[in-house]
Amino acid sequence: MNDDLLTIGEAAEILGVSEPALRTWTDEGQIKAFVTPGGHRRYLRSELKKFIGLNQKRLGIKSLTEKLEGTAAVHREIGAGPWRTHLDEADQHRFAALGRQLLALLTQCLTKPSKPEDTFSAAREIGRSYGELTGELNMPLVASVSAFIRHRQPMLTATFDMMKRGEITDRQMAEAMPLIDRAIDEALISLVQAREEQSANIDEETHN
Repeated sequence: MNDDLLTIGEAAEILGVSEPALRTWTDEGQIKAFVTPGGHRRYLRSELKKFIGLNQKRLGIKSLTEKLEGTAAVHREIGAGPWRTHLDEADQHRFAALGRQLLALLTQCLTKPSKPEDTFSAAREIGRSYGELTGELNMPLVASVSAFIRHRQPMLTATFDMMKRGEITDRQMAEAMPLIDRAIDEALISLVQAREEQSANIDEETHN
């Protein structure tokens, strides 16, 4: 293979973004790719350099994205708190999967800031699933919301630490944080709405 022709994984690593984000940019025509007879995408190193030159602002969030992904271990600790000691392994995996989905979504939100509504819609779906699961397991609403809110702090801490070290600018911070906050808020609201709907359905069944 030509040394200048790279796989999507190699290209994504050079750009510092996820493969899904690179696929989206390619589909949107923002960066060129060749498709092999087998249907695989290949990228010219020269095209990547050109893209980097034109998109420094977008790619400047690379370090912030990596830092957010690095908080996954902290989220797992929060998710494994005392309120979950009575859950079986299958239920714990369900909660862990939802946490990973939300973290991945926030990372994607940072790599695709031009389409925030897609992220907010997905965040609402994750929040609804979380609410339905906690309701199904008869967890108190207050405990469910409290555990969910605790996931916000590791992300905020990671971002502020990077700003203090000069790894991200005030402008990058100003652009990223509203997206993170809004996505988490949308998920939390959907969580509560799902629980309220469950309670209303139970009350209706009780009176019928």
